[in-house]
Amino acid sequence: MSDYARAAEYASLLHFLFWDGVVTQDEINAVARANFGLPEGDDYPMQPPPDDYVPPHPPVNVDVPHVTGTPAVDSVLNCTKGNWDGMEGSSGYAYQWKRGATNIGTNSADYTVVAADQGNDITCVVTASNAHGSTAAPPSNAVSIPAPLEDK
Repeated sequence: MSDYARAAEYASLLHFLFWDGVVTQDEINAVARANFGLPEGDDYPMQPPPDDYVPPHPPVNVDVPHVTGTPAVDSVLNCTKGNWDGMEGSSGYAYQWKRGATNIGTNSADYTVVAADQGNDITCVVTASNAHGSTAAPPSNAVSIPAPLEDK
């Protein structure tokens, strides 16, 4: 690769790092002085990002997950993942079911109600992950599992 091509590739990378807040103008100037002979006191010319540029970021929850199903022992509840922005090239979704504040269940969109759930609210928290991080959505709606009927 020629020095010119290397400098152009480097400049392109610097712009993305600058736009994303990874490096400062002073850091760019120091590297440009050391590698490309930028005169002391000059600033390496950084262009503003294009109007349609969106910096990489962790997923953003748009719609909270929702639990559906019959609130009874041995019934299956289902948790939607909700809607998310920033899931292009995503790593996926993780599910955490909760009985009150206690973690229950497995990393699945489905949960089978057990006897210990009776008299409690069941919710689901979905965490979305992409190359830039993970974000947990607010808890889903609560599904109340009725307490067992008392024998008379």
